[in-house]
Amino acid sequence: MPCQTMRWDQLLCDERQGHEQHPGEGQRNRNQFERDFDRIIFSEAFRRLKDKTQVFPVTDNDHVHNRLTHSLEVSCIGRSLGRLVGVKIIEKYKDTVLKKLIEEGLNEASFGALVQAACLAHDIGNPPFGHSGENAIQSWFYSELGQQHLKAMSDGEKEDLEWFEGNAQGFRILTRSERQCGRKSLQLTFGTLATFTKYPRESLINDKKSLKAKERESVKYNNHELNKYGFFQSEKEVFEEVARKTGLISLSSDGSAWWCRHPLAFLVEAADDICYRIMDLEDGFNMGYIDYQTTKRLLIDVAGEEYGNDLIDGNSLSENRENIRFLRGKAINKLIDIAEKAFNDNEEGLLTGEFDESLLDQNKEIKDKIKNIKNEIKDKVYSCQEVLSIEIAGYNVISTLMEEFISSVNNELPIRDQRNKKSAKVKQILPGKAPKGQRCNVNYLNTLRVLDYLSGMTDSYAVTLFRQIQGISLSGNR
Repeated sequence: MPCQTMRWDQLLCDERQGHEQHPGEGQRNRNQFERDFDRIIFSEAFRRLKDKTQVFPVTDNDHVHNRLTHSLEVSCIGRSLGRLVGVKIIEKYKDTVLKKLIEEGLNEASFGALVQAACLAHDIGNPPFGHSGENAIQSWFYSELGQQHLKAMSDGEKEDLEWFEGNAQGFRILTRSERQCGRKSLQLTFGTLATFTKYPRESLINDKKSLKAKERESVKYNNHELNKYGFFQSEKEVFEEVARKTGLISLSSDGSAWWCRHPLAFLVEAADDICYRIMDLEDGFNMGYIDYQTTKRLLIDVAGEEYGNDLIDGNSLSENRENIRFLRGKAINKLIDIAEKAFNDNEEGLLTGEFDESLLDQNKEIKDKIKNIKNEIKDKVYSCQEVLSIEIAGYNVISTLMEEFISSVNNELPIRDQRNKKSAKVKQILPGKAPKGQRCNVNYLNTLRVLDYLSGMTDSYAVTLFRQIQGISLSGNR
């Protein structure tokens, strides 16, 4: 049986999800993927990333990143990667599958804009307090009250909640939650939505061997990649349409919703990995947790020894910061070149779905150097008191808000005392209306409504609401 192969003319599908034509809606000299970028950047969900933790809590230190600055930087690297591979792909397929699209205006900038848009949105579904907020949500559903809440749900719905995933929440925001007047969603192109989806599968995969999974021992991940997924049951049909429109190859042998990645999703992953390692290292230096000599050595290892000769010879903090900024740029350029080469070298495997590895890992030397950076960040940054404190606080805030709001939408929980009107008042805080017309358990849909609200919160708003609901701080009182 011949191997299935994805086609670039389908993968670059610029038809819009849930699209309804509106009067006067034209391109205005923008390609469809540039329009996607603009829609994301003007969305409320994206704007709220400015007050969401990246690694360090949001501080007065202007040198430290938050989710917003991180997403903007990832999108810049993604644009460069997209344009670079776009040149090669267009040259390779200009007389075959891409001939018609090229005649209609497709160029390397189209690839750059597509990857840039997907990169811009890659963290849009993350809850407050970084990955600790995500884990706090997961852990709540393993509590006694959480398990009671899940009782009437299907296995797939339970899996969605017990392994709550920011990537799936992001897909939900882009395709359902972030609405505009007269539109059911942001109505992004199918190409951008497929590229955005890092894990194009549902949470419950029955064929565990094909996913190379092992028995889960606890809520804590042993190999977190095995528990990642890209969409909730509520958006399963939406992603099925995305996969059909872009021609993704189905990987399921047991009826599960599971496809291979869009090839350009690997560029989104590479752009994110580059920023995570290099920018977290720079943040660690700027916050004083990693010393100058160590930071300089690790960046030169990646960028190249020759750049050590171009550094300013001085010992002041401003001179050291200038040197680190210079080396950071050179290191990023080097990693972009490596990711581009790995993509081009493995393009055929990407199109058949046979290649499914990190692009940066294809260079053994660089892989080891990035691992050295990762270990330094883990030892000096992720374990520092400032980071651990916000993560611990995040668990308490999210767990309390989860209990209050989930209890308010589920009348069957034993914690509910019908004489106590608190839950009814908490429920009134929830924005929007109770979901209708979806073929899912009502408690599951109400839970997603709560998670839409919680995930959309900034760090500071979550803390403020926690303090108010707990009676620690009241409006107008000091």
